[in-house]
Amino acid sequence: MTKKSVAAFARKIKAKHLFDAIALILLLIVLITVGTDPARATSLVPIVLSSLLSTFLGASFAFHLNTQKELVKEHEHRVAALQTALFILAQQINAVGGSWVSIAKYEKQPHRWVNMPAMGQPEYKNMQQDFPSLAFILANDPQLLLDLSVEDERFLQCIRSMGERADFYTKEVHEAIEQARAGKTRIDIDELRSRLGDRLFIGAKSRTDDVFLHVSESLKSLPAVASRVRAYAKATYPDEKFLNVELDLGAVDSDKE
Repeated sequence: MTKKSVAAFARKIKAKHLFDAIALILLLIVLITVGTDPARATSLVPIVLSSLLSTFLGASFAFHLNTQKELVKEHEHRVAALQTALFILAQQINAVGGSWVSIAKYEKQPHRWVNMPAMGQPEYKNMQQDFPSLAFILANDPQLLLDLSVEDERFLQCIRSMGERADFYTKEVHEAIEQARAGKTRIDIDELRSRLGDRLFIGAKSRTDDVFLHVSESLKSLPAVASRVRAYAKATYPDEKFLNVELDLGAVDSDKE
């Protein structure tokens, strides 16, 4: 049971107790009147019943009004959470797409580990999903929430891999390459590898391969998850408008529907 449902239940109990208390007071008035003045009690009963009915209707109306307000507020919060999730996905796709534009020309090069320069990435602190606000998805599509969580972590790993490669290349590989090339107009790749040693060679190659792996995977999976999130949002709230995250590296259009 969520905090909202607990609060609603508590208010329902309070409303019921209030009505019970008023009913008990009116009943006591009738009983006391019957004991002291039976003739007057006969004329008092319709008044008491009318008061009970008015109290019940008033309490019922207030309860349903509060419930309706809560439903509207919950609706707004959930729609906002889905809109935010789609916006973050669009940002992630744009970030990964921008990275791909920078590294794509090195993809097929056999010696990309040495030819591709360091490409650091800024901190994307505001590009992570707020999963507590999306917890309501668990009720009818837990797999979507799980996949969104996996995608969020994959994006972070993608950015992290580029940062790690840039850090390693800048601090160790670049200087070692410059030293190996010192005084030479050209150096054979096997000689360069020999001069660098296995640690630098394997480290540079594996980190470069990781960058291409994570970026290419994210380019495929991010738009797919974004499409599923939007489909869920439109199916759940068909009258609301949601960002349309395109599959071409994250173009974002306003919903025209």
